[in-house]
Amino acid sequence: FSDSAVIEDCSDVKKIRAKLEHAHVGALDMWVTCPDGSELILLSNNQGESDDCNGGADTDAAYLGEPIVEVGNDTAGVGYTYTWREYGFYVIDDANNSALEGGTINPGSYTSCNDWCALEGCPVNGTWTLNIATVDSLGDGHFFDWNIQFEHGELDSLGLSGSEALDLSGGGFNWGS
Repeated sequence: FSDSAVIEDCSDVKKIRAKLEHAHVGALDMWVTCPDGSELILLSNNQGESDDCNGGADTDAAYLGEPIVEVGNDTAGVGYTYTWREYGFYVIDDANNSALEGGTINPGSYTSCNDWCALEGCPVNGTWTLNIATVDSLGDGHFFDWNIQFEHGELDSLGLSGSEALDLSGGGFNWGS
């Protein structure tokens, strides 16, 4: 992208994908930070209470992927790929989520907690970071990779389609606690 390329419209960020597994979705906060510090909140939890995302019933005890739940075990389970889009139907931890099956949240397309327009004006170039924070000691998990897909006018002039994904699996990740 040119040095001056910015997110001009909410829909310029087409989707965000992350592959992970965790034993307790209610223990996680997830957000993407763009190069100028603006944030898109993917998951926000207030343990045991309604969270900032859906303001209603959310599920805390569901699995993401297939974690190996054993005391003292640090072996990675099976990660599922979750996708966030501007117009996903459910916040990932919504208790009414139709992809919640048998205590596991299945892969699918989800919406974010805040408006994707929060990223308008962000430079396309620079470090985009996926942040995952555990808000308490419940469960454990593993992160495998993530990517972000842009739908930007410059893609056409570069001969790229809007389906090109920017792979950030080699960097731009922060697992905090």
